[in-house]
Amino acid sequence: MNIVVPDRLEEIRDRGFIEADYPVLKLEYLERKVWEFVKLFTNRDFNLRSVTLQLDGQGLDYLFLPVAINTVTAISETDYGSIDLAEIVTYNRTIPDDREDPRVVWIVGTFPKGNQNVSVTGIFGYVDPDSPNDFPPEPLIEVVMRLMPIFVEPLLESEDIIEVNLPLNRREIKSETTDRWTYVKHYKELLKNSMLEDSFINAILLKYRKGDDIVYGGAV
Repeated sequence: MNIVVPDRLEEIRDRGFIEADYPVLKLEYLERKVWEFVKLFTNRDFNLRSVTLQLDGQGLDYLFLPVAINTVTAISETDYGSIDLAEIVTYNRTIPDDREDPRVVWIVGTFPKGNQNVSVTGIFGYVDPDSPNDFPPEPLIEVVMRLMPIFVEPLLESEDIIEVNLPLNRREIKSETTDRWTYVKHYKELLKNSMLEDSFINAILLKYRKGDDIVYGGAV
């Protein structure tokens, strides 16, 4: 992950992460953890990766990819072999924004039907096309900085710990003492305090969320 802490360190310090409590390495670890949450919620990878995708041909002249395209460097089909990139149209434009519709078109042929029979090699990932550092989109960076304080909040307040004399459901047990059980309540206020109650965070995450369905080995 191309994290933004080094680039935005002064801003992060101004927003409350003082150096005495949060040295740079701790901030970088925290940012990576938050990005994992963002990735899980949005079903997108906001980091450029050089990989080879194994996709299913559908007997059509186009092929949807499961991730945004930065650059395609090679395409091959199991029986046909290497395909000349001069015959390929790559949908990786900035205007219109092809990150929502990443695909390649073979202008003189069709991708034969098959299972993982088409290999597409290149650099992929949903990043800001205007960022010189290949950072994620700016609204998501703001979301991550807003989530970072939430990820270091104490999990429990003192009033959330209660002691009882009778054994409880094992799922509720936190620790066992010599003569009693100490457990953590399942709070009714959990959802009320959810990070997604922040309307800005919620709106941005939903904006960048990709559907769960994958069609033909790669449609978004």
